[in-house]
Amino acid sequence: MWAVLFVSVVTLSNAQTAKIQLLHNAADPLLNIVDVYWNDMKLDNVSFRKASPLMTVNSGASILTICDSSSTDSGTMVLAKLNVSLATGSQNIAMLSGVLDNTQFLANPSGLSTKLNVYLQSDVNYSATAGNCFLNIAHGVTDAPAVDINVKIGSSVIKNASYGAVSNSLLVPAKNIMLEIHAHDSVAVLKTYYAPISFVEGRSGFIFASGFLNTTNNNNGAGFGLFGVDTAGLVASFGEGGMVQFVHNSPDAAVGKVDVYLNGQNSATLGFRNATKLMALPAGTATIEIKKAGTSQVLYTIPNFPVTKDNNSIAMIHGLLDTSFVKNVTSSIDTINKVATRVVINALTYDRNPDGKDRSFKVTTKDIQTSASLFSNNQIMLFQGITGLNAADVRGEGEALYIARGISYGEFGEYRYTKANASTKYLFTKANTSVSIGEFTYNFTGKDSLSGVLFTSGFSRVADTVYIKKSLNQTNDIDSLIYNTYNKFGSAGLALIVWPDGTVDTLKTEKKYVNSVKSIEGSLDITVYPNPANDRLFVSFDNAKNESTSLQLFNLQGKEFAVDYNNADLRNGRAELNLQSLSKGMYFLSIQIGDKKGVQKLIVE
Repeated sequence: MWAVLFVSVVTLSNAQTAKIQLLHNAADPLLNIVDVYWNDMKLDNVSFRKASPLMTVNSGASILTICDSSSTDSGTMVLAKLNVSLATGSQNIAMLSGVLDNTQFLANPSGLSTKLNVYLQSDVNYSATAGNCFLNIAHGVTDAPAVDINVKIGSSVIKNASYGAVSNSLLVPAKNIMLEIHAHDSVAVLKTYYAPISFVEGRSGFIFASGFLNTTNNNNGAGFGLFGVDTAGLVASFGEGGMVQFVHNSPDAAVGKVDVYLNGQNSATLGFRNATKLMALPAGTATIEIKKAGTSQVLYTIPNFPVTKDNNSIAMIHGLLDTSFVKNVTSSIDTINKVATRVVINALTYDRNPDGKDRSFKVTTKDIQTSASLFSNNQIMLFQGITGLNAADVRGEGEALYIARGISYGEFGEYRYTKANASTKYLFTKANTSVSIGEFTYNFTGKDSLSGVLFTSGFSRVADTVYIKKSLNQTNDIDSLIYNTYNKFGSAGLALIVWPDGTVDTLKTEKKYVNSVKSIEGSLDITVYPNPANDRLFVSFDNAKNESTSLQLFNLQGKEFAVDYNNADLRNGRAELNLQSLSKGMYFLSIQIGDKKGVQKLIVE
């Protein structure tokens, strides 16, 4: 523990001052507990890997004296005297590191001195903007070579750091991260650590490598480790960990945005078709909860999600809260021109899966890779996320190898290589057939060597069906105006790719997913425009036989509305309707040509 400094350390309002935090990171067993003097002010019984809180001290030249833990003042039992100079108003970190007798320890691989010394960084930022923090990273391992320390799935944090180096303050998001330690300019990872830095949001943290790589030949000193300390002096040991990425792929409108909780902490808020970056978790098991955004309503829980050292996973949020198929919303009967017209509105809430797959809301996980090593190519893995589709085969146009074969809803495929720096059209066909169910193109330029997950999303059909059905009811013909809405007009089916940094790219749609919904019953072809309309509507249709034609306009309850149009023009297959008298809402335009009838939905704004 760092003992409390003399009052004069923190009550220097009349002197020129600086701020400093001291860290004991000297792994020599003879220095395990020492007394530290800042000039003549004593910090008693300071243990290895302990830090002082942020302190205010006199600026200018000072002497840092390291004494045996039994010392009575700065002049007794002295082990080392080190000179330190602090600029007025500066903010500093001072790391005590090294050994007393370097002949008794392994030499530094880069030939640097390992004798006990103080390593200072005098340009430290102690406060950060909301959502961020500042990090200073130090190399304090005497027998370790120069290293690169990277935030995993990010840019280099510190490059070519030799023993004794203390980085400048680096502004990073205050999210728990994974740190990779590489030998300088090597892709090989020496060590990976889970760093829970979210607790220093708005402030700063100091991360330091400590101990010996080879304990046996270093007087059995402490082994290598990575540690963090905040400005209060609290030191935490970093352990191993893995990473997980979340993708929100549930098209259910009742789901909306979701909050992702990791081990009880709200770690991300996601909208539909958005993704997180890979997020760090300590090795072991984690609790994952998906909640409706801004509420305590838990939509799905994984109580014991396995987190494996150096492993990456993807968690696909998908499925429906409401898995019902047909709901009859209303049924009414009205009499128009002595003919009973019945309007039936069916909300076909969400399509059934043709393979009988479970469509309930859930989270499906899969181990993923972040990079592809083959000749700068990309690797792609498929997730089938459209509830109403059959199992599918997917391949690139002109390519013999399939990205996936027979992948049903809710399933992942395996990684397959694809072209780099080129556009690829992906052909989706019904499994084991040549029946096309969609075509999508993606340009991989700028994505060299990355691995991504190609996922389908939304609904295969989101339109509506309006048709006339006749039946005989005693003396009257009943025209039933049947109006079916599919999937609550949800998002149309798309193909997308999610990358490890959380970027989600939409593939260009060349051919939409199969949509079995027809807007017009029979072979009658009607075009209405604009739709939605305001005061005018133009109608065109095929009347090559110049047959007798009639036109009617109904609302959802089956009530007919009179509209102005020219009967002569109907004979020529066109009409212009005046809609100024209509209220805003949904209507049905019914046209009968001879014995054929068609209905088109119309929105009036």
